[in-house]
Amino acid sequence: MTDRTDRAKTATPGQATVVIGAVLVLAAVLGYAILPLFGAPKSKLIGYPAATFTLPVMTGGEPGSRLSSRDLRGKVVVLDFWASWCAPCRAEAPIVDKIARRHEGKGVVVVGVTTNDDDWVRAADFVKSHDLGYTTVFDEGDHVANAFQVRELPTLVVIDSKGIISAVRSRMVHEDELEDLLAAASKAGS
Repeated sequence: MTDRTDRAKTATPGQATVVIGAVLVLAAVLGYAILPLFGAPKSKLIGYPAATFTLPVMTGGEPGSRLSSRDLRGKVVVLDFWASWCAPCRAEAPIVDKIARRHEGKGVVVVGVTTNDDDWVRAADFVKSHDLGYTTVFDEGDHVANAFQVRELPTLVVIDSKGIISAVRSRMVHEDELEDLLAAASKAGS
């Protein structure tokens, strides 16, 4: 004779899959909602004037030209520090490009800053093969990366129109977050 309670305790493979799936979805939702509350430590650069620089243009400008931070005065600037070998950088590039194209001609400038530990040709090939529409410069010697205290890639630095650093993100940034950072920088620079 079989006890009914023994049968009720045994889950079918389908039921176990549903339970595991529900637990994973709940964990993902909670992680997405709670983890941002424990965000990366605030950069000590926020609220201070951005470092000045002049760097050679790789793509998105005249061959052999140089881009100076002085050329960007009066605009909200996004500096995207990246390298072609960096998987999160490669994943973030289309997001940054979408934002750059959306804000083109609206007082926002996006500049890709390829770090010294990358290869110029490989980085330029990546930009061209992904049809990235923003200017990319090469930070030979990592002087600019060091001035902005870049320790990991990707790192985004947002500078308001008065030249003050309004945000630093040392991780991959999603489209909505980048839009929020630009809105805050635009408001701060007004």
